[in-house]
Amino acid sequence: MSSPRPKPRDIRSDALGLLRRRSLSHHELLTRLESRGHARDAIESLIAELRAHGLVDDRRLASSVARLHTQRHESADLTRDRIAGRGIDEPTAGSALAAARPSGSASDHDLAIDLARTQLRGRLASLPIETQARRLAALLVRRGHDPDTVESVLAELLPRAVEPLPSPDHLPEP
Repeated sequence: MSSPRPKPRDIRSDALGLLRRRSLSHHELLTRLESRGHARDAIESLIAELRAHGLVDDRRLASSVARLHTQRHESADLTRDRIAGRGIDEPTAGSALAAARPSGSASDHDLAIDLARTQLRGRLASLPIETQARRLAALLVRRGHDPDTVESVLAELLPRAVEPLPSPDHLPEP
């Protein structure tokens, strides 16, 4: 006696199940439904319907991701990469990032300074200055800030911990 044939998966149920857990971009939903064996034509048709009902909205998702990562004091480049990693195109990512950082309100340097000040008032306050500098630098790099921004922030907030590099004239002879 053969076992009963499994019921074919319903594409709509799969899509809604995925969207119930978390918002997905068009690309993410397409990829996940394809990996479950659904036909691309059927997926595209369903995604168009879900878009019409507001259940798949790449602009809204990009805005949400941009706001979240700006609040986490991440650099614009890292935030843009996170949005692109969700399969959202560059123009949409750029618009979302611009909206999350209105003109003049939050440059990468401003975000890095704000994050560093918060850390220095909090859990880093009681540590030696060298440890503060090392940990702040590591945190800022993890949040996507470039070396120039990191150095600038450390020089501004912890000037005693940042020693300027010696000029080539003052280096010892080999």
